[in-house]
Amino acid sequence: MNAFFHMIIYYFIILNRDDVMKRELEYYYGIREVEIHYKDGKYYIIKDSNKYIFKPCYRDYREIVEINTLIDSNLSIPFHSIILNRSNELITVIDNVPYILLKLKIEDERFIDFNDLIKYSKKKIYFEQLNLKSIIRVNWSLLWSKKIDYFEYQMKHLKEKYKILSSSIDFYIGLGENGISYVNEILSKNINNNISVCVSHRRLLYKTTITEFFDPTELIIDYKARDVCEYLKSLFLFGECDFEYLDNFFRSLSFDRVDFEMLFGRLLFPSFYFDIYEDIINGKRDEKDILKVISKSCDYITFLKKIYDIIYKIYPIKKIDWL
Repeated sequence: MNAFFHMIIYYFIILNRDDVMKRELEYYYGIREVEIHYKDGKYYIIKDSNKYIFKPCYRDYREIVEINTLIDSNLSIPFHSIILNRSNELITVIDNVPYILLKLKIEDERFIDFNDLIKYSKKKIYFEQLNLKSIIRVNWSLLWSKKIDYFEYQMKHLKEKYKILSSSIDFYIGLGENGISYVNEILSKNINNNISVCVSHRRLLYKTTITEFFDPTELIIDYKARDVCEYLKSLFLFGECDFEYLDNFFRSLSFDRVDFEMLFGRLLFPSFYFDIYEDIINGKRDEKDILKVISKSCDYITFLKKIYDIIYKIYPIKKIDWL
């Protein structure tokens, strides 16, 4: 009887939540008579033959304005459309939570693969003349240095509380500092040359779906190496990497020597460790979640060496003495 009562309460809460959001959508966007379901913090909406996602969006409003300009200038690319609310605003605040409504241009729950990255790299996405400043993320070394300094400061005060992190972080900070030095040297040698930038994603993961790949709220402007690098890191941690195929993949990209050097420099920075570290410190994950990463620390050095050897056959990039 008690279990039945809790089940009734559970379904009442869900139905009430969905009904409340239906009223919000009607009020702010004039969308009526919709199918709606909630999953992983997002509302999935069907109206006639159109599909939408209504989700929290915590990016700076200036960035969302620039992203909207970007996608409106590249309508041939299937980035999802951002729908304005009744006040012609891109963001709607409901119960102190900023939401954004996306109209899907493409819906595909297949995970992206190397072929998708190759196809995307060959698309012509125009942004050079749009005066986009807020979404540029090319200052890697500065951002990485600030992160490492803050992590070191945190661990001085939290090492007794987070013993797994405190015993493992030095290795990854050392790796990250190698990445900073490597990237700084590449940038200093190419100070008078423009290193290629493109429309990238904040964090491209191995299990990113096609639908998520074209989510405009994840877009930034960064060096060409970013998406490929973050995908490879995630693939190392959660999937399997076909090194024989990687040679063909790298040769299919429109990368020059400097692009490959930036790719390798970014691989040296272990964002996969630091992402989980931050989630643990912020109470979003259990400290034991970092153990999978730690268990593969030696494997990652082997991974880096194999990637380096593959790239070196294409372009003789800067060497790392300890690899």
